[in-house]
Amino acid sequence: LLSVVSMKFSDQEVEVADAISLPYDQYKLRIDFIGLSYRNPEMVTYQYKLENYDTEWSERSTQQYASYGRIEDGEYTFLLRAFNRDNLTNKQPLAIQIIIKTPFWKTWWFYTLLAIFLVVSVVIIVKVRERNQKKLQVFLEKNLDERTHEVVMQKEEIEFKNREITDSINYAQRIQASILPPLKKLKDNFPEFFVLFQPRDIVSGDFYWFDRVDNERFIIVCA
Repeated sequence: LLSVVSMKFSDQEVEVADAISLPYDQYKLRIDFIGLSYRNPEMVTYQYKLENYDTEWSERSTQQYASYGRIEDGEYTFLLRAFNRDNLTNKQPLAIQIIIKTPFWKTWWFYTLLAIFLVVSVVIIVKVRERNQKKLQVFLEKNLDERTHEVVMQKEEIEFKNREITDSINYAQRIQASILPPLKKLKDNFPEFFVLFQPRDIVSGDFYWFDRVDNERFIIVCA
């Protein structure tokens, strides 16, 4: 005769039944059992196995409990068999089904919702980035147009000022040319004369002047 005396999950005792269902958690499990033999009960030995956790049966021993440090969500079956001194055992091991429910974040519907959420998030991120890029492009184009217009206006202003300066210089050159004595007048008075007058710019910083006072006197100025 073989029976389970008690079952404790994380030190909390639960009622022994053929099937036990528990909410998700990480449990420590202890199962106490006893096998009755009318002849030499102290010679009874036990073997147990927790399917979906143990890969093999435990070693035979007289220990009357099984313990597991940590079991998580899943379906397990605790199998137990006892041997008398003649190594005879029950034909079918005692079996108790243990179900620890799967947490919602491991369920298929949660993965489905998570996948949908990720897809929607990616789409939203892409759309937001596209909208921001369009805004940036419009801003840059507008800024470029404004800068281009500003540069054009500055260029036109500079050209206008350059024309004014050039016109002023040309006017000054005409005034300077009107002050200089005519070459014919010099030639009439000095048949073999020459004048070396090469302004660096439009208006020269030097000038010369000539006039006849009488038949024997002249006024010549060079500066």
